Amino acid sequence: MMKKVILSLSLALLTAGAFAQTPTTPDQRAKTKSEGVAKFIDSKIVDVPKKLNAGQKKSMKDAQLAYETGMDSVKAAKTGLPKRVEEIKAKAAAVPKEVATEEEAAKAKAENDAILKMQESLRADQALLNARPDQLKAKLEEDIKKALKADQVKVYDQMLADQKAKKKAN
Repeated sequence: MMKKVILSLSLALLTAGAFAQTPTTPDQRAKTKSEGVAKFIDSKIVDVPKKLNAGQKKSMKDAQLAYETGMDSVKAAKTGLPKRVEEIKAKAAAVPKEVATEEEAAKAKAENDAILKMQESLRADQALLNARPDQLKAKLEEDIKKALKADQVKVYDQMLADQKAKKKAN
């Protein structure tokens, strides 16, 4: 009885572990995503000469790899933003609120100006980082469409439209 429990428990843990593993490197993610798109396009096209060739699949994978590495760099850059916010807060807290002399007032004003510049720089960086995923997605779609033939582009556009419709429905 105990052996059955241990065996079933270990089997359950083994299968859960196997399904929980997801591709972690940009290359692995690019490969799995581009293969999925290629399979979809090939499944919708019945003429063998119009199906994807190896060069097109490689171009799609390269475009997907560029997208994945770009997204990883955006995530890495966004992780540094909270540290910059804390630095700005610390500097702002260190600036004296009340000053006795004109010299101290000028120094406090200069520090406040520096803090404002840091805040503006942070806002600009945040805006760029927030816009970057959309730019990467647009470039990905553009690069994939460049690699495909006219019939294949129609199928790809249909796939994107279906995905957007599902996303809106949810």
